Amino acid sequence: MSQSLLLVEQVYAGYVPGLDILQGASIEIHQGELVTLIGPNGAGKSTLLKAIFNLLPQRRGRIEFQGQETKDIPTHELVAKGMGYVPQLANVFPSLTVAENLSIGAAAVQGKIVKNRIEELTALFPILRERYSQRAGTLSGGERQLLAMARALMGQPQLLLLDEPSAALAPKLVGEVMHQIQQINHLGVTILLVEQNARQALKISHRGYVLENGRECYSGAGEELLHDPRIGELYLGIKAPLEANI
Repeated sequence: MSQSLLLVEQVYAGYVPGLDILQGASIEIHQGELVTLIGPNGAGKSTLLKAIFNLLPQRRGRIEFQGQETKDIPTHELVAKGMGYVPQLANVFPSLTVAENLSIGAAAVQGKIVKNRIEELTALFPILRERYSQRAGTLSGGERQLLAMARALMGQPQLLLLDEPSAALAPKLVGEVMHQIQQINHLGVTILLVEQNARQALKISHRGYVLENGRECYSGAGEELLHDPRIGELYLGIKAPLEANI
């Protein structure tokens, strides 16, 4: 197995003092992996991403990125160290153009690298090249998601945290976004994905974790979870065959 890039051990965190959403969550992500977090609403999936990115303080437990504990590292320094985050909502600046959004994402990158990086990312996402001078607020939902991911990639992250990138997208666009996520991973970016469309996400994932009540209750290879009857019935909406219950 490749080197561990992110380690989360027994983390407790929440939004209100004394009320923890995460109750001992533990996951491990290795260099080059695409890992998906699934689970019911309120399980703590998005909360875990925020805790990893230090947008939410952890009350107990330990989070390490690149072997270093992150508790006292400000979010902007995590970005400089190689961590990117795309939230579910408010993930682009609607009044700015595609070009301006990408430039904002290049805060940790300097000089000629910015121009080269924009060329690389508009080649990866051709629609952004077509919309380059267009305001982000006029893009479709799928185009905004691609722009949000491209902006996060401007800083050349080693680890990219994606929170519900297919939310509110038409089924055809969900497939396109998942394909692009897989392409990003193939370029060497490690990805931790929180996704409501669990079946689509697990199909492209190396591994997955199922969160419930703020902690992981199942984990395994993406394909194994996809075809596990327990996971299928509880979290993927797949009814188990009658003979399985005999």
